[in-house]
Amino acid sequence: MTFIAGHGPIRCDPSGRTFDIHHWDGDKTNNNIGNLVAVPIGIHYVLHYIRGDWGACVRIASRMKLSHKLISELAKRRSPPSLETRQKMSKSGKGKTFSLEHRRKIGEANKRRIWSESSKRKITESHIGNKWHFGYEHSEETKEKIRNKNLGKHHTEEAKQKMSEAQKGRKHSEKTKEKISKAIKEYHNLHQKSNLILASNSL
Repeated sequence: MTFIAGHGPIRCDPSGRTFDIHHWDGDKTNNNIGNLVAVPIGIHYVLHYIRGDWGACVRIASRMKLSHKLISELAKRRSPPSLETRQKMSKSGKGKTFSLEHRRKIGEANKRRIWSESSKRKITESHIGNKWHFGYEHSEETKEKIRNKNLGKHHTEEAKQKMSEAQKGRKHSEKTKEKISKAIKEYHNLHQKSNLILASNSL
């Protein structure tokens, strides 16, 4: 590591946490030895906060395990990623699979996350008319993978209750009603065929 080669071992704070390496000029690609300094994580957060580097503040605050409310407020100050950055993120994520342990951690983190009504409204509004969401359809291969993954899964009574409450007062369009009706008919036809096959095999 460049810092260790130039300055020696990285120090630790009283709690045993290793100091962060800070880039004085804010350019993470500039690893010139004179541009690097080891600082406690709290000081690192303050340095980026003063500079208004909200993306770095969010990442450091997450590592410090600060409150979700504070991290959410910091995230709101970030500038949205450029089209080029979004394309890079999309490309780097393609074909990437998370381990079961990683997925479990993500699930646990999301369980503790509480969305404010304002955040929920903004998410809903962002999806309205969004070409990346509107009209999007999974491939048949993806649908089959989702179907197989959900086979045998059952919702808890609490989940069923929440789903029921969410549907109250909701009205489907005529097109949606037609799709639901078609899906139910296909299900019953498939069920009847399965019963006939079982009955014929038992003879």
